[in-house]
Amino acid sequence: ASTTINYTWTALRMGAVQLARQQDIFSLASK
Repeated sequence: ASTTINYTWTALRMGAVQLARQQDIFSLASK
């Protein structure tokens, strides 16, 4: 069970990083 939690947690963190990166690109493009 802990393996599944670790995998989900890693996927969530990577998704959050990609989301933040997209927002940075968007904010840079809008300037």
